[in-house]
Amino acid sequence: MAESNKMKEMPVNKLMVQMGIPMILSMALQAVYNIVDSAFVGNMRVGSEAALNALTLVFPVQMLMVAAGIGTGVGTNALLARTLRQGNNKKAAKVAGNRTFPLFHDRSDSRSSDKYYP
Repeated sequence: MAESNKMKEMPVNKLMVQMGIPMILSMALQAVYNIVDSAFVGNMRVGSEAALNALTLVFPVQMLMVAAGIGTGVGTNALLARTLRQGNNKKAAKVAGNRTFPLFHDRSDSRSSDKYYP
């Protein structure tokens, strides 16, 4: 059985739709969560107006955090797949370990990142 590479053979538009659906669904579920949360908070007897204002202010921040998490996960998976495909298991282990919390990684010393990403 011949192995096919859909990244080479499929049209770009179809690939973008097919690979974008999980991210779109994730963000849509986060939006539904916010709608349910707003309905619950709106029914509170005391302080519902302030609580709804707080939810309205927090929602964009929450969506940015979700987008950063999804984007970081997709990027890390791509880098990890490329490294594993090259057969460099040691570098793959470093990538997986170092990219677990990339938003909190201290990049003040540029020499530290050069040893992992030439």
